Amino acid sequence: MYLKVVLDTNVLVSALHFGGKPRTIMVYAHGRTTYRFDLFLSPFILNELSRILSEKFFWSVPRLERATQILVKWGDVVSTRKSISVIAAHNDDNRILECAVKAQANLIVSGDKHLLNLKEYEGIKIMTPAQFLKILEKLRWARSTRNGTRKTRCRRTPHGKSG
Repeated sequence: MYLKVVLDTNVLVSALHFGGKPRTIMVYAHGRTTYRFDLFLSPFILNELSRILSEKFFWSVPRLERATQILVKWGDVVSTRKSISVIAAHNDDNRILECAVKAQANLIVSGDKHLLNLKEYEGIKIMTPAQFLKILEKLRWARSTRNGTRKTRCRRTPHGKSG
């Protein structure tokens, strides 16, 4: 199973500026791990990301351009045409849903309560970064044991024999 994933802007901001679990997710997106997923972005997500990093965290234009170039290289940018209005309290969250629908994504990863409260939209599951990392770890574990690459420890008994 190959996952198609949309990361909400708040997850991208956290990954790029703070680190932690969102950054670990980006490592998976880059494909430097046993399990990789397809990352989908939209022009709205990229613009909102640049705006937030610039206005709230004072990122320079060259730094923003480098980050955007890396994201575009790692992911697929989809243009959305269908307008969704499911979340009235925060209209920008609807743009994340639009991206996921257009990309035919399996998952949206978000820290936003409006999106998380939906739990699912048109078959697209919505979860936190921690929940998504658990899924990636399970998939990595399953793949490594299936391919025989999982390292197992050899337990020694007190008499020096393997147990």
